[in-house]
Amino acid sequence: MKYKKTIEIVLFLLVCFLIFFFYFKYFNQNFSESNFDNENLKKDNVIKKEEKNTITNLYYENYDLEGNRYVIMSKTGVLNDINTDQIFMNEVNAFIELNKGGKIDLVSDKAEYNMTNSDTNFVKNVELTYLKHKVYADNIDVLFEASKLNAYNNLVYKNFDLNLIADKVEIDLISKDTKISNFDDTKIKIFKKN
Repeated sequence: MKYKKTIEIVLFLLVCFLIFFFYFKYFNQNFSESNFDNENLKKDNVIKKEEKNTITNLYYENYDLEGNRYVIMSKTGVLNDINTDQIFMNEVNAFIELNKGGKIDLVSDKAEYNMTNSDTNFVKNVELTYLKHKVYADNIDVLFEASKLNAYNNLVYKNFDLNLIADKVEIDLISKDTKISNFDDTKIKIFKKN
């Protein structure tokens, strides 16, 4: 009888061990792999969402009431989730062909473009070229419907014989009137080349 009880206890322990072993070997591992797969799935969804909002090789063209042509191009752009009319652009090139002659070229690292009215805020390493005039600034805003251009922050103006350092330049694209100013009462620095 003792022999029979011993065999029953050993078989019972063997069955418990096998159940325990199979549970941790297969069921518990599948659970952790399932969590890992869910985390990867979440990351994939975030990447797909970002890719969904990213556009490459952008090109926009617009004309104002005066007949000035505005073209903006960028390597990539990301649509704004909150304001659907706005797109954040990277590696930006733009130009304005004035109806009375002349062309303004703009280059910047980044820009915020409004697809409804073509207003654009150029940001970071912004360079404007018009004829023999160059403007370097941290920010240049093109207000296309108002036919105005504002350059500001770390502004440097250069032409063939003059360098000018100021805080802000405002240009009317129709009349070509220009207003140069500083944010405070300090004087504008002008350097003439010899």
